[in-house]
Amino acid sequence: LQFLYFIGNMVSGLLAVLFLTRGTLYNCHGTVYFPEWSESLMCALKDECKDCAVHCHSSYECSFMCSKESSCENMDIWCPDSADCNLVCEGEKACKDMTLYCPDGARCDISCTGSHACESITIKSSA
Repeated sequence: LQFLYFIGNMVSGLLAVLFLTRGTLYNCHGTVYFPEWSESLMCALKDECKDCAVHCHSSYECSFMCSKESSCENMDIWCPDSADCNLVCEGEKACKDMTLYCPDGARCDISCTGSHACESITIKSSA
């Protein structure tokens, strides 16, 4: 199981999100395409993964943990076609205004425990 850790960094008032996997440094400015292995994303700082778009590999499980205030707000996630997709929203407004694309027949699990954590979340079929 590969784990991707997002590290938020404020640069000139703009959020620059970086993540590390297999020794390679990536930068999340807009859209991220996950490589071919199981993915886990942890957004553990306020606004850390806000406004990012993430495309999971079609055959590997994707898991997202949004544990702080607005950590995954306004994020777009394309879940895998033939594997599970798990989303945990624990922080206040953690997944507010998020769009989750869940393919027909796929299993997409969402847990919302923070105050207004899943407010205005949209779930769409990506078929």
